[in-house]
Amino acid sequence: MAGLIKPDAHKLPEKIARVLAGEIAQGRFVTGKPLPPESELAERFGVSRTVIREALARLKYDGLVESRPRVGAIVVPAGQRRAFRLDSLDPRSGQDLRDLYELRALVESGAAALAAVRHTARDIERMERHLASIDQALENGRLGASPDLAFHRDLASASRNPVLDDFMRFLNTKVSAMIRMARKKSNQDPELAAMVQDEHRAILEAVASGDSERARRAVLSHMQKGALRQGLQIVIPGGPRDQGRHLEP
Repeated sequence: MAGLIKPDAHKLPEKIARVLAGEIAQGRFVTGKPLPPESELAERFGVSRTVIREALARLKYDGLVESRPRVGAIVVPAGQRRAFRLDSLDPRSGQDLRDLYELRALVESGAAALAAVRHTARDIERMERHLASIDQALENGRLGASPDLAFHRDLASASRNPVLDDFMRFLNTKVSAMIRMARKKSNQDPELAAMVQDEHRAILEAVASGDSERARRAVLSHMQKGALRQGLQIVIPGGPRDQGRHLEP
């Protein structure tokens, strides 16, 4: 933990809060039970109790802990937390990637279905521009991750559901590393990169056609194939490898 107390002392509470949040997510601290005392945490991280109090204040703001008199900072059960967080997910972890792909597939396929019946001509134009930017990036040997993210962001916006749009924007900030990893891998093979673009175009064409079911399945297919390209053995219902099978509950 010594690395946490080197430069940028003003960022220490944030860094310590991030470490503790990760440990809470991993189950190191039992829900409903208090975190270690401030003095113990201060010794562990090599900082003052003031820094620890600020770190705990951040955890309280995020809804991960709550203060109780004479007890300390109690870990709040996941179902009772006011904030939805994905900070503890690691895009290098196979299980975390599988979970993210499934979440993204389920949410974005629904957004695409809505976009198919609610989009405007301007939405289609924006997504076409993003695909053109990806083509240009590939021609110049670049990843094209930014226009890729923008394409998916505007797909959610076309749903005309502000809550869904906000959640997808939040989710996209968490999956940006995943998209960059996927594009880096696919760009090593020009044929593979072209296949990914074909999947994007299939989504756009389905949305533009006004066919909700086609749009939903186009996204599920894209996510399923993307997971397979990452070596993830998962079956997303409605994806190309789903042949009447169901995920285990």
